[in-house]
Amino acid sequence: MIQAAFKMATGTSAVVAAAPALLVEVEQRIQPVGDVISLMRGYGYRGWVLPARDWVPVERFPLAAHQARTAHVSERGLLARTLWPSPRYVNSVLFLPKDQVPGVR
Repeated sequence: MIQAAFKMATGTSAVVAAAPALLVEVEQRIQPVGDVISLMRGYGYRGWVLPARDWVPVERFPLAAHQARTAHVSERGLLARTLWPSPRYVNSVLFLPKDQVPGVR
């Protein structure tokens, strides 16, 4: 899904030139995490996840394994996840141009 959407969006030079930050929901149960990460890397992006207080490069975080281990958390409603935030289910990946780091301008 993300592949088709991003390929369509990058067909316009304005999107490619702007290199916007992209917050993407990436879930192994929908499509392979590695495919999305590779696709975005090919466009010059690096993925970041926030499993705790600090951003971690997605290549240093076992996203698919984490999601398999914490899938039950994703089934709880937003209110329950907010009130009882542990364990955390990570499925949001911040993609930035590869030379950028979250929180640093």
